[in-house]
Amino acid sequence: MATINLGRIKPVFQGAYNAATAYVVDDIATYDGETFICILASTGNATSNATYWSKIAKKGDDVTQLTTHGDMLFRDASGVQRLAAGTPNQMLVTKGASADPVWGSSTSILWETKTANFTAVHGGAYICNTTDGVFTMTLPASPVDNDFVIINDGMGVFDTKNLTVDRNGNNIAGSATDLTVDKKYANFRLTFKTIPDVTSSFIGWLIS
Repeated sequence: MATINLGRIKPVFQGAYNAATAYVVDDIATYDGETFICILASTGNATSNATYWSKIAKKGDDVTQLTTHGDMLFRDASGVQRLAAGTPNQMLVTKGASADPVWGSSTSILWETKTANFTAVHGGAYICNTTDGVFTMTLPASPVDNDFVIINDGMGVFDTKNLTVDRNGNNIAGSATDLTVDKKYANFRLTFKTIPDVTSSFIGWLIS
């Protein structure tokens, strides 16, 4: 009667390769992140020796490890590259085949509701609810040309509970004064422009 080795009905995993182990056909061993199956019994023959081993699982390429919160990886013409995090409200933009992705301005409006003093960021859109008390929105520091902020009185109370817009060192409509918003249901955009006005002082934040 034939003798059946139940341990050899299927491949047997032997763990990490060890040169001192006697391997037989269908033993499976791992080495350097890859997996091999024995095809000819032997001892001391490395997994790189194709006479005794066949590779069944190949190691993948190492991935660059990121260390900065918000960064992303992408593939350029030569390999994996890092894309640093963009600024608030930006979106990832593809420039087509054979081009690297970039951060760009979002075409949609992402509204935030504010009920207390805060500092706006470029591209921010804010529903300022002064129902429980007036407060101040401070414009972004060090703006560049075409930076913008959108303001909305969603509750319709600016006429009695004003919103103050702190200019943060830059003119608003050519004036070196903060802006008091006192129109009910006001909805407007402030866009920073670096062109001078007729008095040779910078317009700063345009109201539209």
